[in-house]
Amino acid sequence: MTAEYRDLDKQDSYRMVNIYMGPTIGWTRVPVSISKYVTAAGNYTVQPWDTIILVNQLLSAPISILLPKVSTWLDNIYGGTELIIKDYAGVAGSSTITLQPYSGDSIVGPSTITIARGSLEITPNPDRLSWTTVAGIE
Repeated sequence: MTAEYRDLDKQDSYRMVNIYMGPTIGWTRVPVSISKYVTAAGNYTVQPWDTIILVNQLLSAPISILLPKVSTWLDNIYGGTELIIKDYAGVAGSSTITLQPYSGDSIVGPSTITIARGSLEITPNPDRLSWTTVAGIE
């Protein structure tokens, strides 16, 4: 599985901000609004710092986006935010993009993109066991 992060300033670094996490953890550098380009078919595992996943595969093959455990995502200093998954290449009409929740978790609402250039936005639920589709053209 090939994936790359877009390096906006071309300096091999990504937009980072310092966030104060309280007296125990202190200041932590976290990436901001990183667009991940996924270019190969198969499975892609969401990383803690992913916020926008652009599926840019040109092959006609299905792809699965493997979601992290909701409770882990909510506890992660990088996570806890919504995820946007977009068919950037426009091939979802023939190559379905499927969101796969972690074992034991679920998705409330659509979990596949079957329309060319479609997208889904999901957010973790406070129950720590499910995601909810909040927007999208699936």
